[in-house]
Amino acid sequence: MMNITHIPNADSLPVDTIKKVVTGAGHYLGEEQTLELMETEFVYPKHADRASPSDWEDAGSNDVWVRASLHADQILSREPTFKINAETDAKIRSAYAIHLEQRTSI
Repeated sequence: MMNITHIPNADSLPVDTIKKVVTGAGHYLGEEQTLELMETEFVYPKHADRASPSDWEDAGSNDVWVRASLHADQILSREPTFKINAETDAKIRSAYAIHLEQRTSI
């Protein structure tokens, strides 16, 4: 779900821009407000490739599944980090049937 922080109201609705787009280019891509909102309101997926088609081909033509898989491999190949101290780990293990091996924690 996307979190929208900018909802136009009577003061922020760009009537002049709307008129310019309707009578001009027919889209908002070149408008200043669009560019400003794209920096704050648009979500750029971490593994999306925004390169041009030719640059994408030159880089190996990896689709999002390949890029995500490579990223997962990088994460899984790292030395694990421990976010739970030994005391908290023991409390969790005493309250729940944990089937993961206990490791040295922080």
